[in-house]
Amino acid sequence: MEISPASPAADSSFGLATGGSNIYRTKGSVIVPTPPAGTVLSNYKQIKGPVEYVFSESDSGDLPSFALEVTAEKGNITYATQDATDDFRKHYSRIYTGLQVNTLTMNFEEGQELKMTIDAMARKAHDAANNYTPKAGVTANTNLFNLKTGTISLTADDTKPYMFSDGSIKVYGQSLGRVKNGSITITNSLTAQRFIGNYDRSITSATTAGQRIYTVTLTLLITDRKMWEELRNENETTTTKSSSGSATSEFGDIELEFEKDSNTQDKLVIKLKDYLTSNVDIPFPDDKGALEVVVTLQPRNLSTCTYTGKWIIQG
Repeated sequence: MEISPASPAADSSFGLATGGSNIYRTKGSVIVPTPPAGTVLSNYKQIKGPVEYVFSESDSGDLPSFALEVTAEKGNITYATQDATDDFRKHYSRIYTGLQVNTLTMNFEEGQELKMTIDAMARKAHDAANNYTPKAGVTANTNLFNLKTGTISLTADDTKPYMFSDGSIKVYGQSLGRVKNGSITITNSLTAQRFIGNYDRSITSATTAGQRIYTVTLTLLITDRKMWEELRNENETTTTKSSSGSATSEFGDIELEFEKDSNTQDKLVIKLKDYLTSNVDIPFPDDKGALEVVVTLQPRNLSTCTYTGKWIIQG
């Protein structure tokens, strides 16, 4: 189905088949965000299946920002009757703007689902106005844009979490099959700044980003001595180059991949490169179990990060 300014499909997502950086959606007869001048909307198709997002690393000091609404409610609220004397007394809303991600941590542990923790820094917190309508008036989660686009709804399998058992990890050019748990942490080293002449205590003057740091920590059982050799290596573990200049996979990147029930159309893949084995904690074992170690890896660069699935990223 093609998108047309005259008759757009309601509550649907549209994008280019390949190479597109923008996804548009329709709310009634309105297209959001507003397409820039010169956009040929007939080239856009309705998204009905999996979408692949490719994320790249930004090395500038300007990081993307977003807003966050936090609302606490009392019972069922009909937002259509929102006013200062009725529903306003039944909910408490605050809006945080200028949020930037300071630290993102992904944890994976045996027998559990993949979990993510985000630490963000806001520039300002706003009090909701008397006639403010939380959640854009959407009271049922099943009506959220990400859960239902037009007549297309996500299935029960689409809403399942990624599980530890469906993951795979590759380090030193080989798959590690004895990983018990681990984490990947990305830190932007944000610092809130206040400059002379700014007397508004309610807002931060600016937030500056420092050196980005990647840290991968794994708890695993020793199966060979490769990590011990890399710990004593003076150089980074990196993809080697052949005489022709093409990359080979003798060592390769750190690769973390999570799929849902081996579904290649629903997966998350993160690849990090140019890494050092900074720490290997090898305790003295007792006589009842295998030798278990904690390995800390510190990559310098993000190689690739992709998400494939039906969830549409809003914004």
